[in-house]
Amino acid sequence: MIVNGRDIKFLRSVMATCKIAELCKDGDIKNAATLFDGSYQDSQKTAAQFMAIMSDGFEQNKKFREPGYEPRPLVAEEAMCLTEEEFSQLFKEAVEAYSGEKPTVETEPPKKQKKTKTTESS
Repeated sequence: MIVNGRDIKFLRSVMATCKIAELCKDGDIKNAATLFDGSYQDSQKTAAQFMAIMSDGFEQNKKFREPGYEPRPLVAEEAMCLTEEEFSQLFKEAVEAYSGEKPTVETEPPKKQKKTKTTESS
C-alpha cells in the first residue's frame, strides 16, 4: 500500500517476531492472539506498533540484501495519522504478512537465457 509517497511492505523476520513478542502479555509470542485486546485506543496503538515492526522487518531485510539501500520503514506515529480506512487496510496487509497468508517480499522468476540464432554464410 502506498503511504506518504512510498510503498509500505511487511515481513515477519526473526527480529520482527522477537519485537512483537515483547508487546505480548508476559513477553511471550504464545500470547499473540490477545495482542490487540483492550480498549479502542490501546488496541489501535498496539496495531500501529505492530505495523511499524513488520515494516521495519521488511526494510531491514532489504537493506542487507541490497547494499546501499536506505531503509525507510513506517513508524507508529505515522500509522496513527492515517485515516481509519487507510489504517485498517494497512493493518490487514501486516496481519496477512505475519500469518503467511500474503507474502509481501516479491521475487522475480529466474530469467531464461536467450538462444541466439547462428546464421550460415553462403
